[in-house]
Amino acid sequence: MNKTYIVERTVGEYPGAKLDFTSTLTEHVQELLLHKPELSTSTIQVKLSGDGASMSQLMNFMIMSFSLLQWDEKVMSSKNRTVAIVNGPEDYQTLKSIPVQFI
Repeated sequence: MNKTYIVERTVGEYPGAKLDFTSTLTEHVQELLLHKPELSTSTIQVKLSGDGASMSQLMNFMIMSFSLLQWDEKVMSSKNRTVAIVNGPEDYQTLKSIPVQFI
């Protein structure tokens, strides 16, 4: 992988890092269409995911990601793209604080 990604700090109560969702999604849709040009007139299906991961008794992370369902692979595959990781508990308050702008 010879690409540059701009990783930004999240703002708010919980520290974390994020990528620009719109540009990341656009890049991966373009990659999909390069491999499957027959999808150029189709609606692209995007699955948004959020999950918590416990690293220790005192440290939890909330991870936001997406996948393009037209890849015909398992959703839990290398085609998943993480767009934000926040150090906070897996709950609604943490989810609300993640400043990822989903379209």
